[in-house]
Amino acid sequence: MTPLLNENPIALCEHPTDNIHSHYLIMDGPSINAASQLMQMRQEMMDSLRTELRGEFLSREHELENLRSHAAKLANEFKTLQKINIDLHKKYEALEHTNTTILQKQLIGETKIYRLEEQFKLLQASTSNGERKATYQEVVQKNKKWKYPLDIPTVPELLTDGYDEVECEIIIDTITGIADMTKRMRMGEFIDVIYLANPTHPDEGYVINYNGYLPQYKEFAEALGEYRYTIDYMEDKSFTLSLDLESVPDDAVFELQNALQHTHFHKLQINADDDKPRRRRNHIDFIVKCVVADTKLESLSLRSVFFDSWEEMMGVFCRGVNDCKSLKQLNLDSCDLGEIFNNLKSKTLEKIDFYLCYLTDLRPTDMTELFSSNPCLRKLDLTGNRLNEQDIVYIADALRHNTTLRRLYLGIFDEPPSNLHLLEDIIFDHTSLNSAHDSNHHCQLDLSRYNRINPEIIKFNTCIDPTLNRRKKIYTILSSRNRNQENAAYFDLERIGIKHLPQILSLLKQYSKHHLKDENGTQGKDEVKPLSIVYEIMRGWKMPELYNLNLMIED
Repeated sequence: MTPLLNENPIALCEHPTDNIHSHYLIMDGPSINAASQLMQMRQEMMDSLRTELRGEFLSREHELENLRSHAAKLANEFKTLQKINIDLHKKYEALEHTNTTILQKQLIGETKIYRLEEQFKLLQASTSNGERKATYQEVVQKNKKWKYPLDIPTVPELLTDGYDEVECEIIIDTITGIADMTKRMRMGEFIDVIYLANPTHPDEGYVINYNGYLPQYKEFAEALGEYRYTIDYMEDKSFTLSLDLESVPDDAVFELQNALQHTHFHKLQINADDDKPRRRRNHIDFIVKCVVADTKLESLSLRSVFFDSWEEMMGVFCRGVNDCKSLKQLNLDSCDLGEIFNNLKSKTLEKIDFYLCYLTDLRPTDMTELFSSNPCLRKLDLTGNRLNEQDIVYIADALRHNTTLRRLYLGIFDEPPSNLHLLEDIIFDHTSLNSAHDSNHHCQLDLSRYNRINPEIIKFNTCIDPTLNRRKKIYTILSSRNRNQENAAYFDLERIGIKHLPQILSLLKQYSKHHLKDENGTQGKDEVKPLSIVYEIMRGWKMPELYNLNLMIED
């Protein structure tokens, strides 16, 4: 029998005689204890959990207190650092102000130093000019009482020595010229060209030797050494010395060499034509020492100097030329050059003249090395050399990519090479607009003496600005094509595209103005007006159809 759960257990206990109910009461006892135990366990767990949570709460509260304390400490430190930062910023501003003041004072001091240096330079220059002037006046004053110590021979004396009347006249004129030049140098006169003439027979062409030349030349050399005071004093003027060493005795050459170690000229012209090897070497040695010593030398002209037999002297000569910082022009006339292309490496030379220098059978790299080793070279004269067809090929290859040379002279071939047109093509290739664009626009080619070359080629590359030279060539092609109505075929609309039309018209306008900065400042007679080219292109591009297309697009 199942007990009724809603019955009161206490009421059931009041009938002990009821065995059945007693049996069921005994079975209900453990359930009451279990519930009590469960309640007790629950209470204990709640107490334990409450204790644990309280402990954790107190622990967290303690940590929070520590954090607050640490935060307060950090805040105090931050305030301290902030104060330190403010103090440092004030000190920095003070130091910056001090530094600015120092810099201003330094700038003022540097300005004063610069002004003092400029004043010192002016004072030094003035003092130097004053010293040069004083020295010059002293020398001139001393030489006022000087008289030419040597006698000029007479015709009877020379006739007695075996000279004919023509030779006597030449000898007297030569010595008179030497004496007159010597007197003028002693008096401190400005002489733009000081020269020693070569006493050559006018009809026979031989040099007239005379023993009386030596003392005249020595007197000339002594005056030449003293003339440096005049050159130094007249620093705004240019002085030239022209010497013909063929008739000068070796002893006199040595005297002249000693004088030129201190007397420096702006231009030096030397003729050393002599068929004796020993004298040739002496002349080369004289030239080399003059070049090395002269600090004012701007132009050096040599005639009939033969370096081929003296390769060592060629190297010494080229080193002297390379080291001469003032030298801008080198003229070699009828000189045997030897290995000059390998040795000539000047940073200042602007013009080199190889006139009648027996140049032939050039090596492939000779011209390229000459251009690259002399970066300031602007003019090159190869007139009178025996250049062959292969030489022309090498020159053309060197010019192809050269952008420094401004003028090249060629002329007087015994038999002009048949491929001179290669040089013309390098300067202006008429094949196409692209070939004209890629031509050399820097160098002007002077080949006007030959019937085999187009004489019009000298008219190109006349402007300093290579852009204008390029425009002139392109416009020349456009003008030539315009006469035959060929431009429209080259400017094909389908291939180029209408979007490039404004750019093409703009370029035509630019190219047509190439002549405005040219030497003559006028448009060429063979050039058509730009409007004619524009009209040709517009007509070839069917502009009415394009106009109708534009109307359709707008609609």
